[in-house]
Amino acid sequence: MNYKELDVVELIADAPEYGMKAGSVGTIVDVYADGEFEVEFTDEEGDTIACLTVKSGQIKLRKRQDSINRFSAMYRNDRDLFNFVVGLVRHWQP
Repeated sequence: MNYKELDVVELIADAPEYGMKAGSVGTIVDVYADGEFEVEFTDEEGDTIACLTVKSGQIKLRKRQDSINRFSAMYRNDRDLFNFVVGLVRHWQP
């Protein structure tokens, strides 16, 4: 599968050496020329658990609805979402 930066992926198998379990969700933050990917794994609150370099056979693409449900759970009310959006705007301003 051709993955790209910012794809939301799921770890297929446990990676006990990193304390990661199958089903852990992360975002591809870099795509390497050798076909490996840097994935930032986060918890339900969006906090980083680990950044791992993985091969395509170690991950699978998350369904869009799964990602929407995860995002919705992170921002339980309008104020949390508003603060998130304001943070994005501030981050991307020149």
